[in-house]
Amino acid sequence: MSTEDLITAFNQTTDPLPQIPNGLKENVFFVIKNYVDSSEPGGSHSLFKDDCGTWSKGTSPKCQFLHQDSGRPTLVFDKTEQGMGFCIRKMAKGVPKFVTLKPKPDPDRIFTLRRYYTELKSCNAYRRRVTWLENSSISENYCVEYIGSYPSKEMTRYQEVEKNHLHHRGACGVASESSIQLSEVASTLVDYKPVTQTGGGAAAAVGPETQNTRHEVEVNLDNAGKMLSCLNKFE
Repeated sequence: MSTEDLITAFNQTTDPLPQIPNGLKENVFFVIKNYVDSSEPGGSHSLFKDDCGTWSKGTSPKCQFLHQDSGRPTLVFDKTEQGMGFCIRKMAKGVPKFVTLKPKPDPDRIFTLRRYYTELKSCNAYRRRVTWLENSSISENYCVEYIGSYPSKEMTRYQEVEKNHLHHRGACGVASESSIQLSEVASTLVDYKPVTQTGGGAAAAVGPETQNTRHEVEVNLDNAGKMLSCLNKFE
């Protein structure tokens, strides 16, 4: 969700939820009421309890915005210590350049946006993002987003079993599934020896050293195709 969409969601939510609802949560967001005066989401763990499982330890970056009359926020950078005040960043030939805002913006229109990112321990493709605003009259609530598809029990089981054995992990067990398929294919491969013919022309008998049949060759080609199909999942 963009910063502009986030502010719209905050402004349009007149009745924030008391807690995160139970049930399947995929690519949705909820505005949660802030009952605790805290600048950190960890200050009230009960606000962010859900039924999804265990989340990994997250990161909490922050950035500052200028609230415009149009409602569209502008990313700004505080360069007061460098004597430049609040600036916007422009790119000049691939190099960032900071330009001081003129006229000087009203400090009350500057707010800080914080985001807290976490991933589900059993599936790092399923993510949660908590966003809140500091020093802002827009909203004191939290926005909790769930990004991606919630993994099935079968997917998380494969990932737990294979995570210590795979060098390349696919999202939510794709790599585990492919590993199992490759093992099954490898166990059925037939050793291929070229069919040779010894003297006597077309009617000559085939000796013991040339026991490969047309069927065995076809089996090899078919299994090779299956193996390539599995490997393509990693591309």
